[in-house]
Amino acid sequence: MLQARTYLFCAVRPEVTYHNYTFSTLGFAKNASVIKLQPKKASTAASPAERKLMAELDEMKNLVSMLKAENEKMAKAGGGSGGGSEQVDKLSELLAMKQKQLESTMT
Repeated sequence: MLQARTYLFCAVRPEVTYHNYTFSTLGFAKNASVIKLQPKKASTAASPAERKLMAELDEMKNLVSMLKAENEKMAKAGGGSGGGSEQVDKLSELLAMKQKQLESTMT
């Protein structure tokens, strides 16, 4: 993991007329030395349309996984109507289309 150090340089003057400024600068440096800096996680700002597409994509993925689980459950139970696989195929196609749409908006 990368680590960085922050340095603070203070300019002070030895003349008596600048003692107030020197003490103020040194006081600031003392206060600034105890501050702990934490890097922020890099993130890209997504537009409202991209956020909407991401939410819709997640929702569709959840729906497809739920339907696949239900389809497997019905196949094990012997309910071989076969209608569920068509719906899963349609949803998979819709999911692929939404993924392509999301990729095109991201680029």
